[in-house]
Amino acid sequence: MREQNNGKDPYPKMLKRGKLPKEPVFTHCPGMKMKKDEYYEPKDISLGNMVKIFGRECLVYNCDDFTKLWYKEK
Repeated sequence: MREQNNGKDPYPKMLKRGKLPKEPVFTHCPGMKMKKDEYYEPKDISLGNMVKIFGRECLVYNCDDFTKLWYKEK
């Protein structure tokens, strides 16, 4: 049981750290692959672009300082 105001978010996360597929693959059995996966790359994600995440259009409008520095170096 989570207590009120304990600092934890009561909602599940939409994403985890890892590769983000461009198109989600739904199969009949877990572990079954129907096609080769395509993943977003850093060149696909930039400020002001719309990214489709599991069927939802998401706008990339900001990032942290570390990410900004990483993009400048690349």
